[in-house]
Amino acid sequence: MATAREQPIFSTRAHVFQIDPSTKKNWVPTSKHAVTVSYFFDSTRNVYRIISLEGSKMCRERGDGSLIGTDSGEHIHAIINSTITPNMTFTKTSQKFGHSTSINKHWEAELAALKGNNAKLTAALLESTANVKQWKLQLAAYQEEAERLHKRKTELNQTIEELEATLRAKEEELERLKEEVEVASEFQVQKESLTQKLQDTEERNQSLEAQLSSLEQSVEASQQEREAHR
Repeated sequence: MATAREQPIFSTRAHVFQIDPSTKKNWVPTSKHAVTVSYFFDSTRNVYRIISLEGSKMCRERGDGSLIGTDSGEHIHAIINSTITPNMTFTKTSQKFGHSTSINKHWEAELAALKGNNAKLTAALLESTANVKQWKLQLAAYQEEAERLHKRKTELNQTIEELEATLRAKEEELERLKEEVEVASEFQVQKESLTQKLQDTEERNQSLEAQLSSLEQSVEASQQEREAHR
């Protein structure tokens, strides 16, 4: 901490802002007006100090780390009390604002970002794992349904083959019945022809019987007549 023996290498008046700790984004003023900002160089440690006090008195550091005025002992509020080391980096966050961070803090920020990304990746991985499990279940259900449909298709094909075989047997039986009907028709025609021939024969026999009876009567009459003339 700067003491009364240390003289600033540069001083200026400036409006000091800090990042809002609640939002981590917005810049908020640390005082209502411009304050004196002094730059000190510690040659023993090869570091720079930037100090801005709420007042114009020089100060020294107490055992508890607070600042007190060197001449009156009154408490003085430090707006800026920073040490600039060679390993720190300056980042310009906008046209008017910027901030310096040490490499260790930069690594901590990167580590925090990596942890955040890791948490997001872990959540995404868990979600993907859950999706994969769900997809596997859906795939298993689809496969089971496909197997059931395949089995049903096989059963239907077997039924169709059986029906086709039955149909072929019925068609063959129908053809056989048609042949039997045709044969029966031929038999009927032959029967009718034979019946007609039989009827014609019977009629001729009757005619011959009538002729024979008439002839017998004529013969008998002739014999009677002959005997009568004796």
